[in-house]
Amino acid sequence: MTRIRVAIGVVTRGDRILICQRMEGKALGGLWEFPGGKCEPDESPEACLCRELMEEVAIEARPIKPLTPVHHDYPHGKVTLFPFLCAHQQGEPKLLAVQKAILVKAEELEQYQFPAGNRTLLDEVRLEMRARISPPL
Repeated sequence: MTRIRVAIGVVTRGDRILICQRMEGKALGGLWEFPGGKCEPDESPEACLCRELMEEVAIEARPIKPLTPVHHDYPHGKVTLFPFLCAHQQGEPKLLAVQKAILVKAEELEQYQFPAGNRTLLDEVRLEMRARISPPL
């Protein structure tokens, strides 16, 4: 089984993060995720992320920090997630390829069911957001 490269954006707006609900009827349908998608064969994760944000939710965001890549094997496929902490630039989220799109605080992420491959990423996102809100002395 080929490993799929997926670029995802942890898009922030102030102290909130954009999360999207996957379409029912698709793999992992109904679960929540950070927006993004599959990289084309010769596409960089950064270029993929910009393209996917436009295709999924019609927004522009600027990657400001790469987060730790995540390798996860699902029964239906193997993925490597390339997450980026991003600053929202422009556009209001539209439901082009997602069921729902909402802004939540980092501490609210645990209220939403994410795919298993996102567990360590969720912890890293909470730490990143906490550091942005309360920078070290």
